[in-house]
Amino acid sequence: MIVAALDLQLHEAVLEHSDGRTTRIPLTPHRSVGEITQAIMERVHGFAGAAVAIDMTPQEVPWSVPLDQDAEHATYETAQVAAYFAAATHAGAVLGAFRATHPGHATTVNAWWGSFDLAVSIYVDAVADDGMPLQREVAVGWWPGDGTYPRPAWYAYVTPAPDGLDHAPAGPDGARWDATLGEFLFDWRDAARAPHPAAAELAFAEAIRDAAGA
Repeated sequence: MIVAALDLQLHEAVLEHSDGRTTRIPLTPHRSVGEITQAIMERVHGFAGAAVAIDMTPQEVPWSVPLDQDAEHATYETAQVAAYFAAATHAGAVLGAFRATHPGHATTVNAWWGSFDLAVSIYVDAVADDGMPLQREVAVGWWPGDGTYPRPAWYAYVTPAPDGLDHAPAGPDGARWDATLGEFLFDWRDAARAPHPAAAELAFAEAIRDAAGA
């Protein structure tokens, strides 16, 4: 078995074989996606043989050039990666604390590679409009921004959403319902202005959880 990981402190792609062999590939500025992918696959084949086949089609991005042929994307800025890693580590701790206070079913804190966000889902008991019991998913996460929202932010949504959710209190100052995205947002800058940012971020998650159970 081969495990692949990114070391965002040493800025390396890491491959580990179950027999103990390990190899590291530096992630440095100006090395293209194609070059890095080819280097990774060379090591994979060295570990497991040439029969290993991986789909090189990129996922959740607007371009379609196969990863091992992508010479266009060749930017890796260590300072930005370090800033992301510090923020994501903080966010993961807050999401873990939110999950720990929930007595019911919950997912682990998940990392989503497509948008590099972290999220956790908990499930709360509620009552439907017809009086029947149901369970709602409350998803809370943090992401570094994308084309729909270009700044880091916390987000939360509820499925199925209760009536009037968009008017529910969202907790700390700055937290709000975003009609365009159809979910709650708490901008990273607003959270940083709070006297205790982690407490404000946790309050945001708890406010959406409470709204889901209403």
